[in-house]
Amino acid sequence: MRENLRYTIFIVFFSVVLLLISQIGVAGYIHRSEDVVWPSERIAVCWENLTQDDNIHAKKVQSIVSTEYFKAGYDFYSWVKCDSYLNLPKYLIRIEIVKGIPSCKDYGFRINHLKSGMNLKFSFSPTDVCAKNEKTKERCIQIYALHEFGHAVRLLHEHERLDSNCFRGNWEETKKSGIEVSEYDKLSIMDYCQNRRMRNGKMPIMLSKGDLEAIKKINDRQAPTSECTELQFPVKEQQIPLIIDLNNKIKKIFP
Repeated sequence: MRENLRYTIFIVFFSVVLLLISQIGVAGYIHRSEDVVWPSERIAVCWENLTQDDNIHAKKVQSIVSTEYFKAGYDFYSWVKCDSYLNLPKYLIRIEIVKGIPSCKDYGFRINHLKSGMNLKFSFSPTDVCAKNEKTKERCIQIYALHEFGHAVRLLHEHERLDSNCFRGNWEETKKSGIEVSEYDKLSIMDYCQNRRMRNGKMPIMLSKGDLEAIKKINDRQAPTSECTELQFPVKEQQIPLIIDLNNKIKKIFP
């Protein structure tokens, strides 16, 4: 009897240790709903209103998004004008180039085939911090793109986590829909403070190790569900905004 008890305790302890080890390097803030998970990691991308003047920026966005998210198992392909398809791909993100704030109209699979489901910005007013010089402008365009594609694969704003040390300023909050995975990742592309450091040239523009591991968890269908234990994926209610503005000026898209 005593021997069986010792064996049971050992098995439980060993399982917990393995669980904790599996979470090392994993960090992120993930949307809790399963209906936002893409059925496939191969997703076409198209442009709603691409012009000749936008081509250079569009190619750079395609390059950095394809390269960085490929590391996490996603294949974003096509990148043509949306009206050029004879037959629409099964999975498709439609991007509109806008003058306003870059955004996603929803998270993950919910934007599949949604007209202007993602908005990206290639031009900035003279007073915009991103218009400081050409290098800063290019950095801003790439940061916006990587960040919004983060929403497209289920990631939420990292700085909105309860354990974040990123000053929130006047950023408005919207929905309660997040699940925190492991510890706060200050290097995440989804963190506004990290976005500012990238914009200022202090950090390279890339997905963090935590971003990649969190996305891989989603790809492997190991993302949190209602059946996950609190030890595995501690659930903490928090309100999540959908949009990013490197000028620290935020307005809501939806009520």
